[in-house]
Amino acid sequence: MTVIDAHAHIYPEAIAPRAVEAVGAFYGVQQAMAGKGTAEDLIAATKRSPITHFIVHSVATTAHAVTAINDFIAKQCQAHPEFIGFAAMQQDFEDPAAELQRAVE
Repeated sequence: MTVIDAHAHIYPEAIAPRAVEAVGAFYGVQQAMAGKGTAEDLIAATKRSPITHFIVHSVATTAHAVTAINDFIAKQCQAHPEFIGFAAMQQDFEDPAAELQRAVE
């Protein structure tokens, strides 16, 4: 049976600890934040649950981060078949339609 976690954040190794801490602080859920925020940590979680796939994404807080985030998500999805990518967008991004088309491709 396929079980999909429809909301999983992953971050590059270099920023994952800070990102997890910031998200937990922003939402006031430090105690509920589990894991290290990396792709490898998310995959390890499948061994402790019935989850077989993850819709993975990350948040673009600035327009200039959008393409790098989408490249990161795409690379992780290519490396991990259990990942389904969800593109990032930010309201000040210059050409959202072109970037979303690029992300789909």
